[in-house]
Amino acid sequence: MKKSFNHGPFTVDTLKFNSTDTTYTGTIAPQSANTFVKYFFQAFDTSGSFSTYASSAFGSASSDTSKGMFFYSVLNRPITVTDIQSTPFSNGRSGYLGAVATVSGIVTADTGDIDLNSSGAMPWYIQTSNQASSGLWITGVDTLLRGFRKGDSISVTGTVLETNDVTNLGAVTSATKIASGKPLLLPVVRQTGNFALGISNGNPIAEQWEGMLVRFNNVTVSDVYPTFADQREYSVTDGSGDVLIRIDGKNMYSNIVADTSIGKTILRASDKFSFVQGVVWYAFSRYKIVPRGSSDFGTRLTGVEEDPSTFVPKGFSLAQNFPNPFNPTTVISYQLSSQSFVSLKVYNMLGQQVQELVSQYQTAGRHTVRFDAIGLPSGVYLYRLTTEAGARTKKMLLLR
Repeated sequence: MKKSFNHGPFTVDTLKFNSTDTTYTGTIAPQSANTFVKYFFQAFDTSGSFSTYASSAFGSASSDTSKGMFFYSVLNRPITVTDIQSTPFSNGRSGYLGAVATVSGIVTADTGDIDLNSSGAMPWYIQTSNQASSGLWITGVDTLLRGFRKGDSISVTGTVLETNDVTNLGAVTSATKIASGKPLLLPVVRQTGNFALGISNGNPIAEQWEGMLVRFNNVTVSDVYPTFADQREYSVTDGSGDVLIRIDGKNMYSNIVADTSIGKTILRASDKFSFVQGVVWYAFSRYKIVPRGSSDFGTRLTGVEEDPSTFVPKGFSLAQNFPNPFNPTTVISYQLSSQSFVSLKVYNMLGQQVQELVSQYQTAGRHTVRFDAIGLPSGVYLYRLTTEAGARTKKMLLLR
């Protein structure tokens, strides 16, 4: 066994053979608080050839000390989510893999957000802050965890595991609610390219956000079936690279056409959202994002469907939203007779702007925009369309 303290030189210990079986044992002496310990193993034969066991990573990474080693930091305090998630190495493995730990945090996803029977990400996540390495996937039995909801502060005891290369606290033996109604943590804004194809497992540009809420602004659906082996994924981009989106969450959007039978809105390539957000996950060599409910999607914009050569409106007009009354989404349609800069905004009855749906140049034709009123109270709202040809305003009613 080769071991190092605080990145100093390695020292060598010869492990002791246990004659009653085939194992060897060694001991690392206790160290002072905050000491960083890293170690790996090498086995030699009589000819001098050797093999290396550097970490629990998959494949060749398990023998490559340049990608990681077994490690831990000596603590004289309770372990935290950040302790479990932080790693100085590129293999993404936790230094506390296999340890029984008790950690606390704020619930950011629950069974109201993600399907318990999902083939991918499971429902429960906790987070302690918006700083890197502050989120953790919790995997355990429903009977212990199902009572927790977003905003609950909880303490959980379990074993540190790696599942699909995702660090998690599993085999949960106890879980306690400390408080309810804590402020929800805001997602960290990132670029889609930070999680795109080619970003390998453990790459710190992505790995540090594993298990945390992230948001991508101004995204376009780039492919509705990017993964041949798994149709429950589509991809979006903000121009920096495609990131995979899983449909494990309980929201209104899907890429599977048959999901119209369960009331889903089917996405198409080139659909645009003002933002998409969700929890960072990993599987099958790709980082992925798992949106929770419909509020994890911003305004959806769809473009002109008719060929302008066959349909050109004589003037601009604003249609009544449909459905009306609505809860929580409705569609607003309008027509443009020529290319124009378009502004479409929603106001409450106090004249305060609550959402900007469109702010861009658009071509002549019919346009539709979906308005999602998640988080807004019941009441009458105004939506105002402003173009270079004039302005129109209509009322709509949100009923909870």
